This record gives sequence, structure tokens and C-alpha cells, in this order.
Amino acid sequence: MLNRTAILAAIAFVLFLLYPIIRNKNNQRTVLAVVLFIFLGVIFLLAVFFKVESTSGRWFILQKSFYLFKDHWLKGVGYGKFNPNFNHLQAEYFSTHSLVSKEAMLANDGYFAFNEWLHFAIELGVVGLAISLLVTWVILKACIMAMGTPKAWAGALMMAILVACMFSYPLHDFFIVAIAALLAGYLAKDIIKIPFRVSFRLQVSFVTVLILLLLYFSYKYYNYQQEYSAAKENREAGFKTEAIGICKKIAPEIKKNYSFTIFYLELLYETNRLGEAIQWFNDFHPYHCNQRAHTIVAKCFDESGNYSKAEKEYLTALYITPHLLQSRADLVMFYDRYKRIDKATYWAQQLIDCPIKIENPKAHYLKKQAKNYLDSH
Repeated sequence: MLNRTAILAAIAFVLFLLYPIIRNKNNQRTVLAVVLFIFLGVIFLLAVFFKVESTSGRWFILQKSFYLFKDHWLKGVGYGKFNPNFNHLQAEYFSTHSLVSKEAMLANDGYFAFNEWLHFAIELGVVGLAISLLVTWVILKACIMAMGTPKAWAGALMMAILVACMFSYPLHDFFIVAIAALLAGYLAKDIIKIPFRVSFRLQVSFVTVLILLLLYFSYKYYNYQQEYSAAKENREAGFKTEAIGICKKIAPEIKKNYSFTIFYLELLYETNRLGEAIQWFNDFHPYHCNQRAHTIVAKCFDESGNYSKAEKEYLTALYITPHLLQSRADLVMFYDRYKRIDKATYWAQQLIDCPIKIENPKAHYLKKQAKNYLDSH
């Protein structure tokens, strides 16, 4: 499927390379106006006619992200902590708003602000925003200076990355960050004046160190991924104790890996290690939470007999992603077990009234079960 951000980045790349050629044959202001018109026109067309629901969903994310920045503009929420803060803000919002509205049907687990400058501002506050804007200004200046020169290819690539930063999250990919850093260094070395002479040997040494660091962290990441894959294979083969042993070894190093955190949490719950599962949730929760994580920890509290905490987590899971019927079904079963029939019937009715976002047999099964529950109570 075509990606809108990739389309815009590709257009930025081509326009950057073509602009000097067209400018030399036409009026500079006219050419600039045409280029901007083309680019903004494509943005409008992609937003209005291409994946419209996704556009509405991203607009909702941007709105909530701005609220998050407004509440934490000075210091930010902390590096790498956008996800739990956004999801809890979203959960708080839907706890007092309709769970069947258009925005509720679009809401989902939030991991990124879909704008890197806003994302940095939320996590690092006004200082992070100022630094990111300063770096952007230097890079833009370097790109403009590279236009029409042998460095134009690097400027075009850098512009494509900057455009992607406006609508997506490319800087959350380690390898794109590494490429962007190399391109930025290559482009900016002519405009950043160092007050002392740097020998060619020192420049080569610096680049070599950076490459070695990149290789080192890539190697570590690869090893952790191999261990993680081994844990998944053990789990699938039924050797869950062995899988847990592997997870315990690598957990301190990759507890910010979204996929791994949920995998390990599920594994602990499946093996009835409820206390360990709750502790693991508390360990990674400052950096990661989603509907699935809150559902699992709710089940842990539920099976441990902690009614109040289980109720809180079940509701949080629902409010993070309000369109999920399963979250309503979980609440029906939870309240029924504790003989809170009034609340159980309320959520059964809510399940029946909730629209089905994506047609599937399970959704109709859950609605049928909810109707049967109401008929018997």
C-alpha cells in the first residue's frame, strides 16, 4: 500500500533536485511559488482523498499531542515517555466522552505524535523544541547551500527526511537517524565554522569512531533480537520456562522494546506468575503501555482478587482504544464474577450498542453473547 509520507518525501526529493534547473530558466519567485503550490496541493489531495479516516485519526492525535505539550511545556514528560502519557491522556478523555463517536472509533494506541518536532517538544519540553528547531535551521541552511552543487544529492535526501519528520516518525528508526546524522555532518561542515583547524586524519578518525559505534550497537541489537526470537520459538514449542529464562536475561536491556514487553508480560501471565507479571508491568510502564498491556495486568489483579485495581485497569484498557468490543466483554465477565450485575448488564448493553469497526465473526459472536447475557438477567 502506498504511504502518503513516502510520496511527499519523494516529491520533496525530486523538487529539490529540479528547482535549480528550472530557476535558471525562469523567474526565481515564480518558480518558488509554483514549487510550493505543487507541494501544498499534493498534501491537500492526499489528506482529503487518500485514506481519509487515517487523516482524521492523525488529526485527533495531533490535537491530543498539543494538549500534552501544553501541560508539560517546560520540562516535558521525559525522554521515551510519550506513549504512556499520550495513552493515559486519551483514556482520561474517553472516560468522560462518548465511546461510540467517530473519534472514538478512530482512536487507538498512540506511540508517536506524527510530527518529530512536536514529539521532541512533548518529551523534552521547550529546551528540546528549541534545540530541534536550531538543528533544523542549520540543516535547512546547509541543504539550500548544497542546491545545484555536487552535494545536491545529500541535500535532496536530507529534505526528504525533513518532510517525513513533518508527518511521520522517521527519527525513531535507529538506522534512519544514523543516515541523517551522516548526511547532516556532510552538508553542515562547510557552514559550521570551527575556531581551530581539524586535520583530515582527525576527521577520518571521528567518522571511523561513529561507524564503529553504529556497528557495535547494531551488533548488540541483533543479538538481543536473536535471543528474543529464541524465546518466541520456545514459547511456541511449549517450553515456556525456558522462554522465561531467556526473557529474564535480556529484559533489562530491551524493556523499551514495545513488542518484547508485551510478549514477556503475556508469558508471565500464561504461566500464572501473576506477581512477576505485575512487577514487570510496573517496570516497563513508564516507557510503554497500550490496551493489551492494561488488559493483561487487569487479569492479573482480577485473578489475584484485587477488585479495585482490576477494575481500574480494565476501564483504562477500554478507554485507550474505545472501539474494541472485547474490552466491553471483559468488563461484563469481570463484574459478573463479582456479582455486580448492574454494571455487568450496563456494559453488555454498551457492547450491543457499539458499532463494529471492522466486520469479523468474533465481533458478532461477542454481541450475541452480550444479548444472551441480558436475556438471562
